[in-house]
Amino acid sequence: MQNKFSGFNSGIHEIVWLAREVWLVIQPWGELVVAKNGAQVLHYKPLGHHSVFWLNETIEPVSVDEVANADNQLNPLIKNQPVRGGVPICWPWFGAHGTDSKQPNHGVARTIKWRLESYNINQNNGLSSQLVFVPEANPYPVFELKLQLDITQNTFQMCLETKNISHKKQSLTQAIHSYFLVGDKAKINVNGLKNNQYIDLLDKSLLKMQTTELSNIDAIDRIYKHTQDLVIEDQLLGRKIYIEKGSSGSTVVWNPGSEKAHGTIDNPNMFICLEAANTSFEEIVLQPNQAIELVQKIII
Repeated sequence: MQNKFSGFNSGIHEIVWLAREVWLVIQPWGELVVAKNGAQVLHYKPLGHHSVFWLNETIEPVSVDEVANADNQLNPLIKNQPVRGGVPICWPWFGAHGTDSKQPNHGVARTIKWRLESYNINQNNGLSSQLVFVPEANPYPVFELKLQLDITQNTFQMCLETKNISHKKQSLTQAIHSYFLVGDKAKINVNGLKNNQYIDLLDKSLLKMQTTELSNIDAIDRIYKHTQDLVIEDQLLGRKIYIEKGSSGSTVVWNPGSEKAHGTIDNPNMFICLEAANTSFEEIVLQPNQAIELVQKIII
């Protein structure tokens, strides 16, 4: 459980990692990496624990100055693409756009550049931190968007706030698309979904019922009508991950399965996507000046 960024001092650093410009936060509670593109959390490792999120690849970090001095500018076709893994933000629609096939899957939030609006990383002598991110330019004019991260040694909370700033009611779907690192997806238990209905997107979008806790996972793509907490029991990594949700009427569970992912995703057995979401189940409609805060809190 060695730290990935042990060569960096405590504080906030702007570096290039995975060919992306990122913020790296080092504090007594552990390590955090957030991409400037999409405000995508790429890495969170609580002190003394395994990393919480899975990534498709690893590239050694270098400073922004080193890249500039070497005249090795970032390829915009690379740096503006979301990284597979971590926690992409799906907003203001989940899945395909309802009327325009030219729009990107899962919305525009993950494809735009964000800025760090405010932060307090030294709360309680560095044992807790808060960071607030907003888009550099409003990607969807009827909404105002903000992402707040609150971190302590064993908790990581994401709050995605959307406010309707138009004069008309507006519909919204969204998800905090978390790739949780596991020892083997087929050998974990996901508790908390029993007795909940779900849409099975791998079986003609049929509505089904989860009659047992979720285990023996292979290819899966489901939207659960589910508001309760979840627990990932992972014997191989020797840990439990507790997931609490707020203002979330759906839980999305996804993994492409080993055969389908071959050649496109490294080690698909080593993650399970569990997503706090509001999907077609909820039909969220915000009135003018109304806001909603989608919350996902992870406790190790």
